Amino acid sequence: MIGRPFSDVPAMATAQHISLASKSTVDIYADIPLPGVVIFVHGVNSTGEWFDAAERGLCAGLNERTLRRPEDLLHHGEKTELIPGSYLPELEPDGFVSRDLNASSFLPASGHYSPVIRFRWGFRASKEELDAFGGNVFLDEYQSWGGGPFANGCTALPDLWDAGLNDRVFLWYHANALNPTDRPVYACPHRGYFAHAAWRLAALIDHIRKRHEARGHGPDVPVTIVCHSQGNMLSIASAFIGQQVFAGKGVADTYVLCNPPYSLKSSNFMENMTQSDQGGRVTGEARRAAFRSFLSIVEARGARCQDDAAVDKRTANRKPTDASPMGFCRASERADDRINQGRVFLYCNPHDQVISASTVQGIGWCGLDQHEIDSLGGPSNFHQRVWAEGLAVGRRGLTSHAMWPVDGRKAFWSPPSPQARYSIERDLSDPRASVWSKLGSLLLAPLLIPFTTAARLGGLSAVNAEPERNRRLPITAPPISDDGVLPEALRMHDGQVLAGPFDEGSESAEDNLALRSAIDDPDDVYNRSRGTLGLKAQGDADSEAQLRYEHHARVRMDARASREDTLRQEAEEVRADGHLSERFRQWSDERRAEYLVSGRNQNATDHSTILTNPMHAQKVLAYDVALGYARFTESDWMEFRQMADWRWVGAAQSWEPSKDYAVYFKKGRFFERPLYEHPDYQANVPATLGIDTRRQSPARTSRLPESGRFNP
Repeated sequence: MIGRPFSDVPAMATAQHISLASKSTVDIYADIPLPGVVIFVHGVNSTGEWFDAAERGLCAGLNERTLRRPEDLLHHGEKTELIPGSYLPELEPDGFVSRDLNASSFLPASGHYSPVIRFRWGFRASKEELDAFGGNVFLDEYQSWGGGPFANGCTALPDLWDAGLNDRVFLWYHANALNPTDRPVYACPHRGYFAHAAWRLAALIDHIRKRHEARGHGPDVPVTIVCHSQGNMLSIASAFIGQQVFAGKGVADTYVLCNPPYSLKSSNFMENMTQSDQGGRVTGEARRAAFRSFLSIVEARGARCQDDAAVDKRTANRKPTDASPMGFCRASERADDRINQGRVFLYCNPHDQVISASTVQGIGWCGLDQHEIDSLGGPSNFHQRVWAEGLAVGRRGLTSHAMWPVDGRKAFWSPPSPQARYSIERDLSDPRASVWSKLGSLLLAPLLIPFTTAARLGGLSAVNAEPERNRRLPITAPPISDDGVLPEALRMHDGQVLAGPFDEGSESAEDNLALRSAIDDPDDVYNRSRGTLGLKAQGDADSEAQLRYEHHARVRMDARASREDTLRQEAEEVRADGHLSERFRQWSDERRAEYLVSGRNQNATDHSTILTNPMHAQKVLAYDVALGYARFTESDWMEFRQMADWRWVGAAQSWEPSKDYAVYFKKGRFFERPLYEHPDYQANVPATLGIDTRRQSPARTSRLPESGRFNP
C-alpha cells in the first residue's frame, strides 16, 4: 500500500486521534459501505429537475430501510448515514449557464455519502444540424439541450436509432399550426443522440461492475436505474446493449420505470402517419416482444445477487424495530419481499398529460391491465405501482385501481384536455413555412377551419387520449406498509414549496417568476412585465432562472427561424457576454412577454410529480431499489459521476473511450462525423441487439436531414 494515493485505497474506516504515551490503542469503527449504486436518468427537455428532491428523499428512505439513522446505531461513524450530494447550481440568476461549472467543481469532494449517480445526456447540434434544425429546437449557449427537443420523444425502441419527428400532418400543414399548447412542435433532428446515450449508460454500468471486481468484491454490485419519461426508452435500450455488447455486465439489476412513453398499443393512426417515411409505426406485437425480451434480460440478474453472508457482514443491523423483529438483514429483506434484483417496477400516473397524448399513450399513463400483462407471458419480475389522487401507494391489501374516476363525472380529464384546432394566424405568421404553403393555407382555410372546429366540438380532436371505461390496473408491487403513502404534488406559492393535490389542475409560466427578482435592473423585461402584464409571481430565484434559461433558448430558436437578417445573425449572441443590437433587444423583449402571456392557464402536465416530491422517494422508491453493498473509493465515485455526465465524461480518464465521447458535447460529432452518419446509430442496429423492429409497412425511404423541412 505504501506509495499509493490514499484516495485510491478502499478504506474500511478513517479517524484522527492524538497519540498519547498512556494509551496504546484506539478503537476505530468501520464505515458501513454504501448499499449499492442508484443511477438517475432524466427525460427529454430536461436537465434532471427531479434529481435533487429524489436523491434527498432516497437517502432518507434508505437510512430508514437499512437502519442507518443515528438513533439506530450504537456507534455513529463518519460514513454510516447516507447524505445526499449538494451539487453546484448550474444557472446564474439571469438564466445563463454558470461559468463556475467544470468537471471537478460540479460536486464538492466532501459533505455527501450517497449511492446516487446522476446520468446526464442530451442533443448537441453539429454544424449541419444547426443549419437544418436551429430554427426548430431549443438550444442553450453551447448549442446543446438536456434530453434533446421535447417533440422528439418516441414510444418504441427502434425509433431511438431513426429519423426525428416529421411535423408534416398532411399536405403542407405542420403540427404546430394545430397545436393548442404552449410547447412548440417542429421537425426535429435524427434521434441518434438517444442511442448514443443508451450506449454510454450500458458502458457506465459495465465499468462500475469491472471496477468493483478489481477492488476485490466481485462484479455483482447491485445497480438500480431510476428513469423518467424518455429516459425510460434509452434505459430499456441500454439493457439490450448491456446484454449483447457487454456480455450482460452492462445490465442493471433493477429498473424503476417512471412515466415511460413506451406504448404497447396495437395501433395509433396519428403516430403511424408521422412515421410513414420510416415504414410506419413499430407494430404492437414488436413492442410487446421487445418488452418481453427486456423483462427476460433483467430477470437473469436475479440470479446474480451478492452472497447473503457477505452482505450481512458489511451492512446488517439486527436492532429490533416495530417493522421487523429481525432488524435489517438479508433474512428480513427476504421476509418483506424486498430482494429486488432482477425486477422491473412500473410507476404509472393516470393524471399524466404528456404520456397520455393521443400520439403516445404510453404505459407510464395507462399502465398495464391484466390482459396486457398476460400477453407478456405473465412475468413474475414485473411489478406495477399506480400513483393517483387519493390512492395510498404501497398500502398492504391494495390489489388494483380503476383508471376511470369513480366520482361519476362524464369526462376523464379535469380540466378538460386541450383540443387541437387549426390556427391560420399561427400558420401564416410562422417564418418556417414557405410562401407556397401559406398560399395553399389561405385557399383551403374556408374548408379546414370548419372541419377542425366540428372535430373539436365532437370531441374528436382532444390532445389527450382517454382510457377504456372499464380499464383496471393490477397493483403487483410488494406492499410497503399497512397505510401506504398518499401522493402529493409540490408547487411554488408565495416563494415557498407547498404540498397539494397530486392531480394539479392548471399552471402558468409566470408562476416560476420570483417574488423578489435577483436581477436589479428596472429595464429587465421580466421585472417590467410583473407590473405591466399583472403577472402573479409565485417562485424563487432558482425557478425564475430556469424559466429565463428556457426563454433564452426559445428566443434563439425563433431568431434562427426569422426571415430578418439582423435577428438570424444575432441569435448566437444571446449569452451572458453577448452583444445585441437595440433592434434585437426590442424584438427579444416582445417575444419573452408573449411567452409569459401564452403560458398562462395551461393544463398542468402532472408528468414529474412522482419524482419531484422527496417524500415519495423516501416512503416508496427507497423500498424498490436493489440493495447489497458497494465498496469503492472516493475517486471511483467521482469518476463514475463524471462518466455519467455527457459534459464531463472526458475527465473519466481510466475509461479508455472517454475522450471520444467528450467530443460529442463539444462539437456534436462522434469520430469526426455527425451521429446520424455513425454506423452505431443506424436503423439496422436495433435488430442486431435483439430488438424486434417490425413496422406497419416494410417499405421505407432514407430520410437523413438536409433541412428543417423534409421535402415530399
